[in-house]
Amino acid sequence: MSDQKTDEKKKTIFVQQICPPVVGHADGIATYCTALAQLFDSDGRVSVAPMWDAPVRPSRLLNNLYHWRSFYHTLKQADADVVHINGYASFTVLQSFLAAWWLGKKIVYTAHWHPYKMLRRPLLGKMFFNVFVRPFLGKVKAVVTLNEDDTAYFRGLRCPVTRIPHWCRFQVESHQQPLSGGNLAQVEKNKKMILFVGRFNADNKGFDYLYHLPEGVYDIHCVGMGDVEVRSDMTIHTNIPTEKLQELYAKASLVVIPSKYEAFSYVALEALTSGTPVVMSDRVRIADYLNDCRGVSIFRYGDHEGFVSAVASMIGSAVDTEKVLSIFSPDAIREKYARLYLSVCGRS
Repeated sequence: MSDQKTDEKKKTIFVQQICPPVVGHADGIATYCTALAQLFDSDGRVSVAPMWDAPVRPSRLLNNLYHWRSFYHTLKQADADVVHINGYASFTVLQSFLAAWWLGKKIVYTAHWHPYKMLRRPLLGKMFFNVFVRPFLGKVKAVVTLNEDDTAYFRGLRCPVTRIPHWCRFQVESHQQPLSGGNLAQVEKNKKMILFVGRFNADNKGFDYLYHLPEGVYDIHCVGMGDVEVRSDMTIHTNIPTEKLQELYAKASLVVIPSKYEAFSYVALEALTSGTPVVMSDRVRIADYLNDCRGVSIFRYGDHEGFVSAVASMIGSAVDTEKVLSIFSPDAIREKYARLYLSVCGRS
């Protein structure tokens, strides 16, 4: 029996993903970790498992810390070939590097990096990264980047960089299953409907841009959480299931993403693969992959008039869905990750 387990171990690379603790609702990194594990559900070469159950000790000064002994022994017992660490503005990331390094694990690192000036505390973020994270980059076998900004940054630090985009998680989670009201392709568009998805009162998401749209002209639907002033033309959706969100994407005639900065944007990808055009700021970095794609309009962040004009011109326009699906194909991206993990482990 032990020989059989050894043979299976040689055939399959086990990747242990470490994600920063999620406080409150799920965030983009948590979504990424879950989707990556699902992407390898039926793959015989690589097995990926996020570490969700590591106990956390709250700290007012340091936000959150893992209970070190428990975290270290959990990672040791997992006996992973590769430890894939996510995040950079958290002391749990530092603990992850320390544990993986002491255990002699091969390390892959995805920072989900934002330029420092885009952070709420730019100087603190820069100091944290350079003092606590950067010294470990020499131990990293590969850095996975998401866009041109972080690719240029980590190449400047002489890191071994591989740029891999995200993919549409709806395709991974539900494979476009029919909804209770019918298939997604049969959902009728609301010609006046605009959809916003994100935290309403977060400075980064740009909810305030919606107030610059003329009231009563559009049917504005907002999915997320937060206390904001609700206009007569706004409908708020909170804690809705995935199927309902899919239906809203399919029904909308435009999705708006006026963010201060997004390292990628699941919202843009989910909209475009639902056949819904997108208006987004020039700081939403999925744009690095969408050159010449129909159904995408980009306005300069801070230009409210440009936002309003882009909305008026783009609502109901056509989307080059097939091109978007080919760029962000889950099968193609699975192969990129598989080749990366195999290469890190010295296998072809």
